[in-house]
Amino acid sequence: MSQFSFKNVGHFFATVASDIVKGAKAVAHGMQQAQKAEPEIEALTGLVFPPAVELERGAFALPGNGGTGGGRDG
Repeated sequence: MSQFSFKNVGHFFATVASDIVKGAKAVAHGMQQAQKAEPEIEALTGLVFPPAVELERGAFALPGNGGTGGGRDG
């Protein structure tokens, strides 16, 4: 069993907060990469199942835009 060692409660919360920020930055970077690839992803989806493209556009518009739209139109 591994042992965690924290100097105090403040150190624990600072470590957790730091890890959350690192994770959020990684997720943000991944979302940016997905937004850049949006046209290619939609083209491939359109070849396989054309009606799904509209759902995909909605999915790309939702993250991080507060419902204001996004992708090519926003």
